[in-house]
Amino acid sequence: MPRSKSEEKRNPIEPESMKKAIKLLLDPQRSGEEKLAKNYLKRHSAEGGLAIRKPEKTSLSCATSFNKTNIDRFYDNFYDAHKHFGLFGIKIRLGESETMTEAMDLVLEDEDDGTDLLGKRVYVLVGFSKKSRPPVQYVGEIIFKDQYYFEYQIQFYKRIGNGSKFVKEPEQVFDVIKENIVVKLPSPVELSGLARTERQFWFQVDFPGFNVK
Repeated sequence: MPRSKSEEKRNPIEPESMKKAIKLLLDPQRSGEEKLAKNYLKRHSAEGGLAIRKPEKTSLSCATSFNKTNIDRFYDNFYDAHKHFGLFGIKIRLGESETMTEAMDLVLEDEDDGTDLLGKRVYVLVGFSKKSRPPVQYVGEIIFKDQYYFEYQIQFYKRIGNGSKFVKEPEQVFDVIKENIVVKLPSPVELSGLARTERQFWFQVDFPGFNVK
């Protein structure tokens, strides 16, 4: 029996796609988290956020599931963050139990992005002169950093024998430019000293290929 016009007005026939959308959003079995996530994506997509969509059935250059404008925006924000805060991924492969050979893979500074890993309370290996044969290096701790001129005030340590233990030399504090820093070291293990002995610091690395004093 055909419906009257008044009934059609009260109960308009929705398109099939609209019915599916309503069922998806109002399904009582869907969790609250899923609803929030869907609302979030819907809202931020409308605001120009990162939108994921179905690839077009065209050439490969056009078939993308990402909004290119927002990808560009992401990288712009990424580089702005680096410019102000130095936030970039760094190749760090140095652990406290690894050898100095592996430590040489550590990147102190990537000239392309200007990232600096050196700061206060960081231990480094310093070489003052490259003319001496063989070159001599010293272990030290950065106690002050000049943010503008990349100069560092370093407290130096004296090596005990040929091992990996060092003692602090209170009078040996010097200013060092960044070019003289050879490599960053892991923090040492502090060994308690006795009343008649100096407090020792044990660096859990080897020093092959270095003439460390």
